[in-house]
Amino acid sequence: MFALMPAFGLLTWVLYRKVRPFYAAHLYYSIHFHAFMFFVLAVSLVIALGGGRYGRALGGLAPLPILVYHYTSLRRVFGGSRLQTAWKGTLLWFVYLVMVLAVMLGLGLRSLKTSGAPPR
Repeated sequence: MFALMPAFGLLTWVLYRKVRPFYAAHLYYSIHFHAFMFFVLAVSLVIALGGGRYGRALGGLAPLPILVYHYTSLRRVFGGSRLQTAWKGTLLWFVYLVMVLAVMLGLGLRSLKTSGAPPR
């Protein structure tokens, strides 16, 4: 996901370039969004591993604050109506999710392909 931060910034630039025409603002937003996402995922992992009986259930709720932050931050940083933020935020979330899954799949297939090869 670190490698995809510039791609996330590019996606926000495509959707909001009239509001903020320079890519640097979108990259800055991308870094902040990913920092929040990594923090929430780290806290949920700690809760899931050390939370005892209800740890998994509480750790599994991690996407909820990320989604709330995603839409709230898009509206605060780039403006727009709630409907506009909802459809652009959903499109951004979906395209980014497809990109993350494609990279994960590609890396997984590459590791399977190279794991059976004898060392050089």
